Amino acid sequence: MLEKRISKIEVIKDENKARKKEKARLLKEKTEEETRTVKERIKAEKDKLLGLSEKALMVDILMELREMKAHLNTIQENQSVSDKRSESFTSSIKNLDSRLASIAGEISSLNLNTSLNTLNNYLK
Repeated sequence: MLEKRISKIEVIKDENKARKKEKARLLKEKTEEETRTVKERIKAEKDKLLGLSEKALMVDILMELREMKAHLNTIQENQSVSDKRSESFTSSIKNLDSRLASIAGEISSLNLNTSLNTLNNYLK
């Protein structure tokens, strides 16, 4: 009985080792593929740029700058919207705080009135 359990544990250990080894191999392959893809992309960009004349390079740079400016404008617009939302949330929180303080005051007043009524009833 004990030998069966020990052998089963050994089988499980071996299976776990094999799974870990396979995961490591797959991760290594994935990393190598990603590295190869990045190198190919960089080489293609380099070849493209080396093949362009100075005039074509300037046009390419200007197009990239325009695209970057468009992205910057989008980011600035999103920042503006986020700032407005943040101000709105801050205002809402302040309103909630004042309402909570008012409610707390009312509860305190109710507790005091209840205590006074209880005391009056007790004294009667």
